Amino acid sequence: MFQSVLRISLYSADQLLEGAFKALQADADFKHKISFSTEVQSLFAEAQAKEDIYFLGPEHLVSLPYLKKAAKPTARIVLIDTAGQEATLPKNVISLLNEIWPLTNNPALMTMRVKNLLNNALLDKKYAQLQRCLDTTIDTTPDLIWFKDIRGAHLKVNDAFCNIVGKSKADVTGRGHYYIWDITPDEYTDGEYVCLESEEEVIARAETCIFDEVVKTQMGMRQFKTRKSPIFDEDEKVIGTVGIAYDMTDITNSSAEVDIILQNLPFAAIILDANNRIVNTNQKFLDFFQFQSTEEIIGSYRSRLRDIAIKKHKLKQIGDHLEVRSWDDGKEIILESYEKKILDIFKNRIGLLVIYRDVTQERNSQQELEHSANTDELTGLFNRRYFYNNLPEIGQAGTSMLFVDLDNFKEVNDTYGHRAGDDALKLTARLLRENFTGALIARMGGDEFVLYLNKTHTAEQVVKQAHRLQKAMKAVFAEDTPREGLSASIGIVVIDTPGISRDEMVRRGDIAMYEAKRLGKHRICQYSPDIEAQQEGSLDTLCAKPRSSCRRLDTRQAKSNQTECAHDKA
Repeated sequence: MFQSVLRISLYSADQLLEGAFKALQADADFKHKISFSTEVQSLFAEAQAKEDIYFLGPEHLVSLPYLKKAAKPTARIVLIDTAGQEATLPKNVISLLNEIWPLTNNPALMTMRVKNLLNNALLDKKYAQLQRCLDTTIDTTPDLIWFKDIRGAHLKVNDAFCNIVGKSKADVTGRGHYYIWDITPDEYTDGEYVCLESEEEVIARAETCIFDEVVKTQMGMRQFKTRKSPIFDEDEKVIGTVGIAYDMTDITNSSAEVDIILQNLPFAAIILDANNRIVNTNQKFLDFFQFQSTEEIIGSYRSRLRDIAIKKHKLKQIGDHLEVRSWDDGKEIILESYEKKILDIFKNRIGLLVIYRDVTQERNSQQELEHSANTDELTGLFNRRYFYNNLPEIGQAGTSMLFVDLDNFKEVNDTYGHRAGDDALKLTARLLRENFTGALIARMGGDEFVLYLNKTHTAEQVVKQAHRLQKAMKAVFAEDTPREGLSASIGIVVIDTPGISRDEMVRRGDIAMYEAKRLGKHRICQYSPDIEAQQEGSLDTLCAKPRSSCRRLDTRQAKSNQTECAHDKA
């Protein structure tokens, strides 16, 4: 216990009493400070008002009322009756005294009386200290604390309790629930209040119980998380209860606000605790993962959700995010998951917010944009930009390219209109796909097409495939009058040595294709250095304008180059 001083004033000339006090030994927690005097005037000294025990003789009874008024409320006043006046003392004097000791000549009896008196005084001191410790403790606590007897009357409450009910401790002490909370029995019955019932449950079960209680207060309706425990006497009989209530109203309101935000998110979302258990979710999440209610998953570990997602949906890891794919009425739905840690003030992870965003439309739009940027709208083949960007910068030995140009296409357009020309281009694209599966095929513009074969082929194999393409095109074109005059001139480049650049492959292919066209159309011409050497004397430089230069080559050059061209006359 805390150290304390027991102050004793002895106003008596009795030597036996004085000797008994002088023989006292100090307690471990309490010291004795004893003053001896026979002067009546010393009773009225200011310092004497702090004494804990006064011993008076009959001669001091006249000053007793003044001493009682000046002394502490807890002070004990003992009369040493040396004249045997105990039986004749008036009631008003007796009411001011705590004890009357008849004078004795027995030292042992006197010592016993002194020890008993001091023990009782020390117990009172300790009790008062414990009460102050208890009051300080509960008043320091921001939670509501109260003690009740078995009838439900409040014996002690703390400051927080008084602040909530708007009443003082003196006003609350000894009063019941209805008075303290300003509620009538009918209001209690009609409302959702359970305070009295919870008290009865604690008493009946004789153990600590936890409740969620709604209470009407001076600040409006409040929600409390309440812990109530029974209080037992020395015979283990319940004599009352103690309650501690934590005001959850602000937290509940914040939780409601979070729930409103969560439910109104345009995405499926869940909140996990520090152990990855689900603590909250929204309706969009339930709908997508096909749960009927939150009760099915609240408290479950996230691993269970993953198992369900794997079973019912397809999962795919995309970087740091998880992609969930599902099918609804034959349509693919794509969700991307994004995670955000929930941290406390010490930056410790206490939870996780997981959002599943529907990116189906975004992905479709992105694919449409990419498709539009990379493909020819009319034929569905790749366009020039995509083809050039995906062509290897350095050609590998065994790879090859084919440049295809439609013969007489302008005449079809001029004679039968652009629709007939468009149909011819689309038909050509289809034939290219059918005859060169796996090749990179693009429409370079107008009636020109290019193919890149990344697999190893010999020159003979490529030429043979080109012949099959020409034959198929001629046969299909002959089926329809507007297209019957169409054919294809094909230039071939086969990389027989590594290290040929992308630009060089395209240049060689262009030369070979226009050489085939120059030699009379419907031809297949494979590039060789001899073709380019023989064309160096033409009117224009072939490298600068291969198309123009090819078309201006003279007949002598054409005849000399026929040995490099394979042809198939329809």
